[in-house]
Amino acid sequence: MSGSAVTSSGDQTRAPLTAATGLAFPTGAGGTHSVHRNYGTIWRRLLIGGVKGNVLFATDLARMIDPGNPTAWLLDEYMAFLIPRYYVPNPGGQQYSDTGAIAFPMCAVVRYLLANGRGTVADILSKVVGNGCRGDERLALYRGLSPSPYTDTDPRQVREMLHCFSQASWLDWDGHVGNPMGLILGAAPTAMQSYLLSVATPISGSRLRDKNDEVLRLGSVVPSVSTAAIGVPSSRTVNTAGVPPPPLPDDGFSGEEDIAFTEGKKVRIQHLRTERSDKLKRAFVEANGTPTRCEICGRKPLHSYPWLGKPNLQLHHKLPLSSSVHDLTTSVSDLVAICGACHSAVHAYYLGFLTRAGQEDFIDKAQAHTAYDEAKRKYVP
Repeated sequence: MSGSAVTSSGDQTRAPLTAATGLAFPTGAGGTHSVHRNYGTIWRRLLIGGVKGNVLFATDLARMIDPGNPTAWLLDEYMAFLIPRYYVPNPGGQQYSDTGAIAFPMCAVVRYLLANGRGTVADILSKVVGNGCRGDERLALYRGLSPSPYTDTDPRQVREMLHCFSQASWLDWDGHVGNPMGLILGAAPTAMQSYLLSVATPISGSRLRDKNDEVLRLGSVVPSVSTAAIGVPSSRTVNTAGVPPPPLPDDGFSGEEDIAFTEGKKVRIQHLRTERSDKLKRAFVEANGTPTRCEICGRKPLHSYPWLGKPNLQLHHKLPLSSSVHDLTTSVSDLVAICGACHSAVHAYYLGFLTRAGQEDFIDKAQAHTAYDEAKRKYVP
């Protein structure tokens, strides 16, 4: 839709977005607001697009997270790009200005968590916001922050910001105001701390007066052809092009998701891999330590292949993500670390199990666990 004109008659954005996402896109106040009127603030805050004049635009960043892009970034890469560029007053809001002081709230939150381990919304409001943290201070300052008299009778904006960014695999929070959020450092905490400190280092540059021009600048990954179409000089984009985010440190084993039963389910698997693989992997490591031995055959791949330098095990979901009965929630107890050979063999056993039962899919999680346990028992050393 980038480059499409929007007019005061009708809502040119609703039908395409509804068709593409399956979401309702409520009309808002009085039932008259267009989608781009209701959601333009969100698009700008997330650096994915906006409307300049009467023309819709998508940023380079939006193209980098497009699932149709064969080299699309995963969620962690998107967050690593967004966090150091997310400042307030934000170009997504009404109070944006290209002059005056700015702060990087998520950089400040990550630094606070690196220094203190965990914290609630109240902690962040009192200590981080109340003490005027900008997000570029040394960790020692965040360790010594004292509670301030700052209070916010409606912490909704801070809570929603944290809820959005807590989708990163290394950030753990269930969204309830009173519960603490914390970091999942996995099996390589020193490397993760270094990575997160780089993510929490503000990136600003010279701000542009028009908020939509500023969104294009911040969301620029490579020189963008879309900027010229709406009157933003391409030289600005070239001069401020963003650097792709750093990769997450390798924590020692593969978090490959389960293979799909059929080709037609690849889209769902890709979505779930993008949204949940890294967080599940780190939660598994936090609960069990880094696995070194296959749960089925008992072998240690690193012992047999020392040149690999890591255990080379894969994370297996006893109930495959491709199953239609999967409810999109996974507990650590659903996961096991197995070698690649056993992983392929287990899925072959699943297919035989279902064929013998006259089924195309498991009827529930318990049946999938039964099939896994059978395969494990029938393994011959």
